[in-house]
Amino acid sequence: KHHVCEQCNKKFTSEKYLSMHMSLHRASTIPSFQNPPDGLWQCKLCDKLFAQNSNYKNHMRTHSNERPYVCSTCSIGFKERYHLKKHILFKHTDEAKEECRVCGKRFKDSTAVRAHERTHSTERPYSCMRCSKSFKTSESTTATAATIDRPFRCDTCRVSFKLKVHLKKHCLYRHSTDYPCECTFCGKKFKDSSAVKLHERIHSDERPFVCACGKGF
Repeated sequence: KHHVCEQCNKKFTSEKYLSMHMSLHRASTIPSFQNPPDGLWQCKLCDKLFAQNSNYKNHMRTHSNERPYVCSTCSIGFKERYHLKKHILFKHTDEAKEECRVCGKRFKDSTAVRAHERTHSTERPYSCMRCSKSFKTSESTTATAATIDRPFRCDTCRVSFKLKVHLKKHCLYRHSTDYPCECTFCGKKFKDSSAVKLHERIHSDERPFVCACGKGF
């Protein structure tokens, strides 16, 4: 089932992606800022102060629907460049540049590497607020209270999930270097079937996303 943008007729595979795209049409202008004493920028909506103009502007987007950083592959917009880079890394590339210094296992980002490297040590820097038990990852501190509502638990980092499919996605992207899905045309490998489907369109004449001008992409 396709979810279609009512304003430009572009099609998306999920309601979530459609919502993220629609925010581009609803983007509101960031309020003009005042420069208070001592060279600080202050948010007019929540009074938070910032030392740099760029940080102020990034913060103001949290109060608006503006998503100026758009993925060139799937047209989804993001409020910060960092989130766009993460999206491209995990959804549209097969790169795993970060390497464990102990066993050489490779991961998508440094956060995953650091969490993995603790499995090689006795370090447990995160404590549960309820029982004071210590854990190797911050996610595990919340897992102790979620075993009933979230019965599917990751064997590697002990994070729990409500649905088995979410656990499988977590393990695939956070703890695995496997790329089980393969393009039927060129053999390039991807993490999941949705990424393969997007990629395979470059081998065909299919143009499922239609612009208001009538041109397909």
